[in-house]
Order: sequence, then C-alpha cells, then structure tokens
Amino acid sequence: MDAPTILNAIVNMARTQMESQSETGFFLLSPSRWIGWTSKEKMKNKKQNRIEKGLYWDRALSLVEGCDPISEGCDNCWSTTQTHMRSRQANQKMIDRYAGLVNTFGGFNGRIRLMWDDIKKPKSVKKPTTWAVWNDLFHKDVPLKFQFKFFDMALKTPWHTYIVCTKRAAKMKNRVDRIYALLEHSYPEHTIPLPNVILMVTGENQEMVDSRVPFLFKTQAAVRGVSIEPMLGPVDLSHYFSNFFIDDNDDEYATYKPGLDWVIIGEESGPKARKIEKRYIFDLLTQCIDDDPDNDVPVFLKQMWVNGKLKKMPVFAGRKWDQLPNLK
Repeated sequence: MDAPTILNAIVNMARTQMESQSETGFFLLSPSRWIGWTSKEKMKNKKQNRIEKGLYWDRALSLVEGCDPISEGCDNCWSTTQTHMRSRQANQKMIDRYAGLVNTFGGFNGRIRLMWDDIKKPKSVKKPTTWAVWNDLFHKDVPLKFQFKFFDMALKTPWHTYIVCTKRAAKMKNRVDRIYALLEHSYPEHTIPLPNVILMVTGENQEMVDSRVPFLFKTQAAVRGVSIEPMLGPVDLSHYFSNFFIDDNDDEYATYKPGLDWVIIGEESGPKARKIEKRYIFDLLTQCIDDDPDNDVPVFLKQMWVNGKLKKMPVFAGRKWDQLPNLK
C-alpha cells in the first residue's frame, strides 16, 4: 500500500471517529493535511486561560477609534496610550487607523474614526465568540446609521455575544430605542431586545454610577451590567439590584423594572494608577451576595493591587471572582 493510500485511510478513520465521538473535534484542512484533533476540554481551558488574565471577552471588535475624556475615570485611559503608541508606528495601516486622534500630550483630542468595514468581521467567525466592542459606540459623533449597522449585524449573528460598554448612558438610551424600533419593524420575527447583546455603563465612583445607571435601566436590554473600572472610590449598588426598582418620580422605570445582571470591578492600572482602599472592593462584593445564592449578582473582579503589584484575577475574600452573566 503506497503512502497516499495509507494517508487517505487515516483521514477516513479520523472522519469516522469524529462522527461517532461528538466530544472530539477533528480539524481537517484537506485529505492530504490532517492536523490532528482538539478536544472540547482544550477549548474550555483556552477560555479559562483568558479569564485568568482578566479577559472576560474572547476578541475585541474595535469599531470606533478615538474618543474624548468626559469624567475622572478617563484621566489615565489605557486606550489613549495604545492609540498614541500605534499612531507613531511605521506601519501605514496603523498610521491610517490611529493618526490624528491624539493631541501633543498623548491624550485623545475628541476626534473619532469609524471602522465601517470591521462591523462585518464577526459574520465570518463561525465559532461562538464573546466580542468586546471598543471604544465608545455611543460617542456623540457616531451616527445612528453606524450604530444600526452594528445591531443589525448582531441580530444576524446570534451565535456570538457582544458586550457594549459606554460612559454616555443618555445617548445609549436614545439611540437604542430608535434602533430597536427599526429592527422590530424590519424583523418582526426576532426577539427584541437582542438576547446576545449585553449593554453596560462605566461608573468609576458613586457620582458617575448614579448619573448613568438610571439611563441604563431605561434602556431596552436583555442583559445589563455596570463596570466599576477604574474603581476610584466607594460605590453602593445595593439599591440597583432589585428586579422591582422603581423611581416614583419617573414612570419609565415602571416600564422595565430591571435589576443589574453583572458587575465588573477593577482597580486602575498603569504608572499613574490611583489605588484605593481594599475595603471599597470588599463592600461592593458583599452587596452582590444574597442570602439565597440564586439571587447573587455575578461579579468579575478583574484586577487589584496586591503588595505593590497589579494582580489579575486575584484571590480576595477567600476566592476568585470570575463570574459571567447569564444570557437571557
């Protein structure tokens, strides 16, 4: 038996085993290139490895380059640093994408660049993936057409999950209402709000939480979350957790009656990091725990300063906090 015949026999055996053992996935590039197998357990470990690094998403979907600071949490923005660095590289693609978005001091100058072609990227990825949408999809200069195109793509890729986090909560509420009205008209057979889109606001302190979370509650969303990153002071979320939170002075709360589905916590990183007292983190964690474990709010403690070093996914209060929200 010659070599090609032997190789084809091996490939056929692999295909037969793949059909009979659903727990094992074979990756066949062609009959002449069998590259072996990867078990579901290995894929699960890969996901866990990302979580250990504080990455709750699988891939970034950078749709809006550039931004402008609007609150204290923006002072040491990691995205500003990355944009400044990439805009100075020799690679022309990098220059075209990032140049002109930072000022002479390395901070965002308020200009943005929309990456229209990148919206379609998830369509070519067949493996279920959690995408983090950067930077702020609801920046004041992002047009409704661009935002609609993203949500339309999310509707057509239900095997993916999208995390959209904003500091511009009022703009998000206004735009999402209009977008979902358009989607309901165009696709009446689909569920609205989209079950695979997680809408979140960032609140670095109590003032920002209280100014943004109410708009999040008014926004149609299957899953709502708050990112307390960077955490710059004590934050009390306890009165936002109830599924029956109603503001007597605002009838719109009575329409949705939502609670928070996810909380992300993280201290600030970088050489200018503003460190906080650990009791602020402990207090926030205890707010997320209920007497009935079924009512606990999932928490993701992304990073914390420990003995002078920034620790990803630290053990704190006796455990790691690596919970993800339940999609509805």
